[in-house]
Amino acid sequence: MSVPAIRTPYVTLPAYSPEAFNTFGAGHLPGYLGVEVLSTNPGLLVCRVPIRAEIMAPNGQPSSSLPRGPERGGSPGTQL
Repeated sequence: MSVPAIRTPYVTLPAYSPEAFNTFGAGHLPGYLGVEVLSTNPGLLVCRVPIRAEIMAPNGQPSSSLPRGPERGGSPGTQL
């Protein structure tokens, strides 16, 4: 008896390189936000996001959905 393949909504990238993430993200929310992946390592992804008026909250601060560094309550590996 064969086991049916499990379908998942998650995408499998051909590689875990910055180029692969940037190419995939170009047609999705990361591309719209301008997220640029700079480097990838096991357990660490380094990227940058340009701060533009479109992603600012009404109070003038960057949207709370953006990654934040540890000095602002984010995870230790996150830096803006």
